[in-house]
Amino acid sequence: MQNLAEPSLLFRRTAGRRQTVVLAAGLLLAAAIGCGKDNGTVPVAGTATLTDGTALPAGRVMLYGGETGPSGQIQPDGSFRLGTFTTSDGARPGRYKVVVTGVAQPDTRPYEEAMLHPELTPQPLIHPKYGRVETTDLEVEISAGSNELSFKLEPNPKLNKQTSKKAR
Repeated sequence: MQNLAEPSLLFRRTAGRRQTVVLAAGLLLAAAIGCGKDNGTVPVAGTATLTDGTALPAGRVMLYGGETGPSGQIQPDGSFRLGTFTTSDGARPGRYKVVVTGVAQPDTRPYEEAMLHPELTPQPLIHPKYGRVETTDLEVEISAGSNELSFKLEPNPKLNKQTSKKAR
């Protein structure tokens, strides 16, 4: 016969059942609240090239104008995928201004070093107007369903002048 006065045996049985009930309730609650709930984003991908068709090899595409700020890293072939809550979950439908940064190689320096030596920041390959929300002339409408964007960007006029000077 069991000795019910022994608290450790009684506690272990009760605690084990209690943990199972709490775990099951937690899983049901998470499912009901919306673990993995639809966040309203739709797929957005695209390409960024210079006006001559050359792929922009590195940089970032950022959308401004909604509650959230979707953005994506430009890959070496000029392609990008936008993400809002994860790196590639897309953007919410709506109208956005587009800011693009484009460089020959990404700046992989640590933040502190980049701030101490801004003169070493890679020279932009595209016109500076695309790099600020106040000056960009790029706008897009993201609609329900899948969205494919394509940006043909003017080159940085300073690079053309520097190339001309070097050729002389």
